[in-house]
Amino acid sequence: MVAIAAILAAGIALGAVFPGRCTAGLGVAAVAGLALIRGMVQGRGQAAAPLFLILSLGYLSLQPWLAPRQQPGHAARYAGGQAVPIQGTVHETPRVTAGRQKFTLSLQKPEGRSEDAPFRGLVRVTVQGLTPAFSQGETLAFTARLRSPRNFNNPGGFDYRRYLYLQGVQVSAYVTADRVRCLHTAPAAGMHRAGERYRNRIGALIDKSSGADTAAVLRALTIGDRSKVFQALRNAFNRTGVGHLLAISGLHVGIVAALVYGFSIRLLVWWPLMVERAWSAKSAALFTAAAVWGYSLLAGFAPSTQRAAMMASAYLAALLLERDPDLPSTLALAALIILTVHPPALFSVSFQLSFAAVGWILAGVRPSLKLAGCGPVRRIGGWARQFLLVSFWAVLGTLPLVMQTFNQVSLVGLAANFVFVPWIGMLVVPLGLGAALTALISPGASLWIFKICAVILDPALKLMYLLADWPPSAISTFTPRPVEIGLYYAVLALILVCWRHRQAFRVRSLVAAGVLVVAGLTADGLYWGHRRFWHQDLRATILDVGQGAAAVIEAPGGRVFLVDGGGFGDNAVFDVGRRIVAPFLRYQKIRTLDLVVLTHADADHLNGLLYVFDTFPVGAFWSNREASDTLGYRTMAETVARRKIDWPCFDALARSRFFGPTLVELLYPAPDFLERITSEPWRRGNNSSIVVRISAAGRSMLWTGDIQAPAEAELIACNQAALKADLLALAHHGSRSSNTGPFLDAVRPAMAVVSCGWHNRYGLPHREVIQRLGQRGIDLWRTDRDGAVLVHFTDQAVRVHPFLSPGQDGQRRVWVP
Repeated sequence: MVAIAAILAAGIALGAVFPGRCTAGLGVAAVAGLALIRGMVQGRGQAAAPLFLILSLGYLSLQPWLAPRQQPGHAARYAGGQAVPIQGTVHETPRVTAGRQKFTLSLQKPEGRSEDAPFRGLVRVTVQGLTPAFSQGETLAFTARLRSPRNFNNPGGFDYRRYLYLQGVQVSAYVTADRVRCLHTAPAAGMHRAGERYRNRIGALIDKSSGADTAAVLRALTIGDRSKVFQALRNAFNRTGVGHLLAISGLHVGIVAALVYGFSIRLLVWWPLMVERAWSAKSAALFTAAAVWGYSLLAGFAPSTQRAAMMASAYLAALLLERDPDLPSTLALAALIILTVHPPALFSVSFQLSFAAVGWILAGVRPSLKLAGCGPVRRIGGWARQFLLVSFWAVLGTLPLVMQTFNQVSLVGLAANFVFVPWIGMLVVPLGLGAALTALISPGASLWIFKICAVILDPALKLMYLLADWPPSAISTFTPRPVEIGLYYAVLALILVCWRHRQAFRVRSLVAAGVLVVAGLTADGLYWGHRRFWHQDLRATILDVGQGAAAVIEAPGGRVFLVDGGGFGDNAVFDVGRRIVAPFLRYQKIRTLDLVVLTHADADHLNGLLYVFDTFPVGAFWSNREASDTLGYRTMAETVARRKIDWPCFDALARSRFFGPTLVELLYPAPDFLERITSEPWRRGNNSSIVVRISAAGRSMLWTGDIQAPAEAELIACNQAALKADLLALAHHGSRSSNTGPFLDAVRPAMAVVSCGWHNRYGLPHREVIQRLGQRGIDLWRTDRDGAVLVHFTDQAVRVHPFLSPGQDGQRRVWVP
C-alpha cells in the first residue's frame, strides 16, 4: 500500500514538472499494462510493470487540469477578447476582503440571449464594491472581459496560474457590484442549504458569546470558518507554532474520535447483548465514524478535514473487519484514495504538512507502554512523554515544508503545543461541539456553553499574544529548494535508521549513505556560500511587480541593495512586498539588506517596502524626504522609526559612499531641492526622484526613478560625466516624457531595462522610447514580456537571464567592450 501510494504521488509530481506529454504517458501505460497481463498469464511475479503502470497513470491523471481540452463554449476560448455576457452559479462560498468578493462561478447558458457567449467551465470572479455577500448556489449574470490568469514572473514566486488550473479554473473576470444581477437565489431546500443555515446559526451564536478574536477562533474550531481570523491573530498562532489549531485537521478529528470512541465503548459494555456477541468495539467504531463525518460536515468539509476523516475511517474500518490496524498502511490508503479522487491534492500545502507530520510521527514514535495498572502520576507522566515525542517528530517532520511555505520557524513551538493543544484542543473543541449540538434543541443553552468556551479560551489567547510578542519566539528563514528538502529528509531518515534499526543494517551501508548525505550538504553549502558571499561580480534583478518598480542588487562580498519596492494603491488588495519582493529575497537566501533606496513616494515604488521594513533587518534607508500625505507613507515612517532603521535627512546624505568595493553615488536631486520646490514647482513629485549610480567590478548601472525631461536636462548640465553606465533602468516605466535622446546619449548604456505591467493602460514603454533605443543600438528588456530580468556583470561581459523566453542556452548574452 505504501509503495503504491508513493509511486502514484511520484507520477502526479512528474505530471506537474513535464505537463502535456500525454502520448508518452499513454505509451508507457500501454507497455506496462501488456507486460503485466503477460506476466499474469504466464504465472510469473511482477514488480516493475505494476509500478510503471501506476506511475504513468498518476502522470496522466493530472493532465486534465494542467493541459485541458477546451470544448466549444468553454470560457477559455473567450479569454483576451471583448466583453461577453456571463451567467452561472456561485460554485463556492465567496471570500470577502478589502471591499470585494472573490468566488468561482460555474457557467451556464445565458437566459434569453442569442449572441455568442461562454457556457462551459469555471471562472474566478472578483466583484468590486459594497454589496451583500453572495451565497453558494445563487445564479448571477453580468457582462465582463475574460482574462487568462497570469503570474508575476519571478524566481521563487507563487505560480498563481497553476494554482487556478489545479482548481479547474482557466479564466478570471473582474466586475463592479452595480453590474451584477442576481437571477435566482440559492435553493431553500436540500442538505447543503440546510447545512449552511445551521452553520450560519452556530456562527451567530458564537459572535454573541464573546469578543472578536475569541469568536473568530471559536468559529474556526467549531464550523471551520477562518474568514474572521485577522492577520495579527494568525501571526500569533504561527509565531508560537500552533497555527495548525486554526485548521480543522487530524488533531481535531483525532480528539473527537478518541472522545466519542472512549465514551461509546464504556457505555456499551453495560449492555449484555453487546458484550456477549463482542459487538462493543464494532458499535463504538460505527458511532465514532458517524461523529467524525458529522464534525467534518459541520466544519465545511475542507480538504484538510476530508483527509483526517478518511484516515480515521480507514483505521475504524480495520476494527470493524477485526484486523489489527496497520498505521502506515492506513496512512497510505488515505493518501491513495485522496490522490485517486483528486490528483491536484498532492500540491496542497495542508496535504503535504498533514501527511509529512503523521508519517514521521509513525516512523519516530514507538507505541506507548501499557500504563493501565500504573498509578495516576506515572500514567500522566507516560502520556506527557508520549505527547512530547509526537509533537517533537511532527515538528521535525514538517520543518522544511514550514520553512518553504511560511518562511518562519517557531522556537517555542514544542512548549506551546504542550500547553495550548490540551487547553484548546481538549477543552474548547469538545465544549464547542457540544454547544453546536445543543443548538438543535435549545439555542439559549448553546449560547451559554459558547460563553463558557470563551471564558476558557480568552486566557489562552492572551498568553499566546504575550508569547508571540516575545522577539525570540520565532525566527524568519530562507526558502529551501527541493534538493535541500530532500537532503534534510535524508539526514533525518539516516539518524532514525541508525538509532532504531542499527542492528539490522551493515555498518558499511550506513557509512556509505552518511558519506553521500554529507557530500550533498557540503556541496549545497559551498554553492550558496559562493552565491551569496564569496562572489566578486555585480548582479541586479529587476523584479516583475506589474506597473511599478523594484530591483535587487547583489554586490561583491554579499552586500545587498534594494531600489524601490513596487506596490499597488491598497496593500489590503495585494501586498507586493509580502507576495513578490520578500519571497524573492528568501528564495535567494537573502536575510538582510545593507541599503534600501526609495526613489520617490509614489505607491508603485513605496508600498512594497512596508512589509520589507517590517520583516527584514535594514542597514540604511535613503529617500528624498519629500513627504506624501498617504497611508503608505505614514505607515512607512512609523515602521522605520519603530524598527530604528537609519534614515538620514536628505541634505545630510553623502553624495557617494562605498559599501565594501561597491560605490553608490547619489546624483540627483540637489541637496537643497526641498527649499527650491516653492519657487520651482516643477521639481515636485516625479522630478524629485532619487537617481543613483551603482558601480562595482568595473561595471555600473543607473537607476532613475520617475524623473522627466526637465530633471534629465539638469542632470546632463550638472553631472554628465557621472551618468555613463552599462545598464540604464528607464525612467517613469518607459514614458516618452522621460528618456530623452540627449539623456540616452549622455548615459550611453549597452542595455536598458523597463519595469512595466502586462498590457498596462498607459501603453508603456512608449513606442517613441523604443524607437530612440533602437536608433542607438541599445538592447531593451521588459518585465511585462521577459518577467524578472537578472543582469550579471563580470569584467568581461554582461549576461542577461530573463525569467521568461530564455535563449537557446538558457540565457542571452550581451558583450560589452
